[in-house]
Amino acid sequence: MEKILSQPLAIPRVEQTVFGPSAQAFVGHRGYPSVNLGPLVSAVGDEELLTSSPDKWFGLEYEKIILMRTNLVRGKKVFGVRDLQDKHVRDLQDVSLSVKPVDVEVEFEKKPFFTQSFNQVEEPHGPSGNTRKLTLAENPGIPRKVDEFVNERVSAKTALGELSRKGLDYYYLEKIFSLGLLGADKKIVPTRWSITAVDKNLADENIERIKECAALNEYRVYSSVFLDNYFSVLLIPGAFEFEQFEAWRRGTNWNLSEKNETWITQEYEGYYGRKDYASSQVGGYYAARLAVSESLLKMRKQAKAIVFREIGGGYSVPLGVWQVRENVKNALRQPPAIFNNLEDSLGFVETKVTNPIGEYKKRSQIIGQKRLVNWI
Repeated sequence: MEKILSQPLAIPRVEQTVFGPSAQAFVGHRGYPSVNLGPLVSAVGDEELLTSSPDKWFGLEYEKIILMRTNLVRGKKVFGVRDLQDKHVRDLQDVSLSVKPVDVEVEFEKKPFFTQSFNQVEEPHGPSGNTRKLTLAENPGIPRKVDEFVNERVSAKTALGELSRKGLDYYYLEKIFSLGLLGADKKIVPTRWSITAVDKNLADENIERIKECAALNEYRVYSSVFLDNYFSVLLIPGAFEFEQFEAWRRGTNWNLSEKNETWITQEYEGYYGRKDYASSQVGGYYAARLAVSESLLKMRKQAKAIVFREIGGGYSVPLGVWQVRENVKNALRQPPAIFNNLEDSLGFVETKVTNPIGEYKKRSQIIGQKRLVNWI
């Protein structure tokens, strides 16, 4: 953690009133069911990138992304998660419903200040302060196709699935879900929880459809590297299963061991899913699972999928699980290396990872195990 705290960050100097574009709100989780809720407003810089979806950030320089995020000023005001009729909340809902950034004016009780607080789930942001007043300076552009789901009481899973199939962006769906705009029992959802909930619900629906597809008939390995995060995705013929390894190399912020070793966590679900939470990898597991399920559905194939993630020392400021999702998506867009058997495919994976492949094999619940469900 010391490396994170030592990072030199360019933090904007902001006044008590901030005017700029906003595309989303942030919902804290501390104090739930009372939460801190407020807009993320662009203070300076490239306004389009400052307020656009993370799928446009893939390939940007690490420092550029950190700069973009720390130039977002966050407003905060405490609400109950069911205070959906409050004007401040409704204005933030309109900001989140808009398909393009909306100019807003935010008056703070005091000048916003910056406190370093980073985690693996959410992107960092810049100065924050308690909101006194929020004013929308223009009308939001809201897609007509979301109206029926916002105004009706259908399950969040149904709404998310239908809107995704209509072509609405994942990141758009996540932000309107967080603001209590979807579901039969609508309420505000903390940002970190909404990210995982949307990942899980969309993937669950994809996986049910994948199970109706024929099994892949070859072994494939896909790879991607971004932000010192190394991903290899191995697809194995058979009925759907999903497994992910997450390895923090020695010297990274989450592996300060003096021993020359890499920490490896493993999470798994079989054909019939899992009921417990992937606590050792939290949101990263569900982000990768969504990306894999989307690609398998496009292939019209089912397979056992193993994601190998290794994090290097260059990833000193975590930027959120979006980079896991986009890294895995990028890997699965690349031409795969194709093999006729498991050992050859694992041999290729070993050229992409720094740990001996045996370290993964001995932890795996997919490799080397035979079950009746493999032939479903």
